[in-house]
Amino acid sequence: MNCYSLRNSAEVRLFAIVGVFGFLAALSFSNIGCSRSSKSAIVTTAVEVNSFEPNLNSGQIMVDGQVCPPLFFGQFVSASELQPQLRAAFAARINQWLQANPGYRVKETSFNTQLTTDPLRSSEGGNRCTYGSAVYNIEKCAFDAAPVIQRLGKKIKVAIRDGFPGFAVKTDDGWQGIDVLFAEKIGRQLGCGVQFVEVNGGVENCLNYVINGLADMAISNISITKERIEEGVKFSQPYFSTGIVLATLNAPTYKYVAKYGVNDKKINLIVASGSTAEKLVKKSYPEAFTITVPKTPEIYNQAKMREAGERFNGVVMVTDEAIVAGWKGVMIIGGGEARISDEDYGVVVRDDALLATITRVIKDENIIKLYQETVGR
Repeated sequence: MNCYSLRNSAEVRLFAIVGVFGFLAALSFSNIGCSRSSKSAIVTTAVEVNSFEPNLNSGQIMVDGQVCPPLFFGQFVSASELQPQLRAAFAARINQWLQANPGYRVKETSFNTQLTTDPLRSSEGGNRCTYGSAVYNIEKCAFDAAPVIQRLGKKIKVAIRDGFPGFAVKTDDGWQGIDVLFAEKIGRQLGCGVQFVEVNGGVENCLNYVINGLADMAISNISITKERIEEGVKFSQPYFSTGIVLATLNAPTYKYVAKYGVNDKKINLIVASGSTAEKLVKKSYPEAFTITVPKTPEIYNQAKMREAGERFNGVVMVTDEAIVAGWKGVMIIGGGEARISDEDYGVVVRDDALLATITRVIKDENIIKLYQETVGR
């Protein structure tokens, strides 16, 4: 075998090795980019909380930790991508402490990371890992939770409805959404657990759960109205302000309504039964035909079923703008200032002590801002 063929053979082997590593690296990068779950990725990222030091005398918790991308494939994960994983690990540890220490609330005051810039990400930790530290202030809750716990027990039952993207959705892993987070914050302030009670149907069913003692409170997109207060429930102060809008999935319908309005016999208005939207459309648009569905998420399902593509169908959805924003393909009629009425959401309760607790949580935890940021306000 001559020198030329030997050189070619060595080059082939070299290119094959490089190709295999390139394929594995690309595959690793794809997994990391598409999924944060270490279970589904071929290459995992390790996150550790190295120290956790609560000090009630100083009123602070000091936390240190690190997050390390895998050896060989670390260069495909930037330090900025690793920061949220480290922060989430700190938050999980803080939640564990709060569960074991009811009556306190914790607020982050600083979060710092040491970023690494070495593109080779060698096996040495300093070249591969991102280190972080955080400081949290510990504050004693300014109210006595004992009366609430005595009357309601160690778990607060929260009435909630499924099918509201961003607000409350039931998944295989449990309940998710901003309503769920709000309820859990109330539970932590009281030192209680939270038991979510799923309610089928509309707002009236949520009210009945609280009135009949099947739930201690309801957090489920319930607008504050005089009629509902007269039914015997109490509302917290508003935690989210929104409004009712007209929307459609059908482009010809959008154009027709923009020209002629909705008070027309060719228009079908879909609303949730017992909602403020139902009362509003029957009063304001008597010429249009009103279609009622048992609960708000079915408004979208009905509109989707009646969708006729490029053919006019006259189907208009009438409901909360924050809910509409989570539905795919929806066109709000009239643009960004298309509200046909304004409304505020409140938590429904019967117990006065629980109501006082919720009021404090809304203020102390800045719940109004939390909802605004979640829905992109």
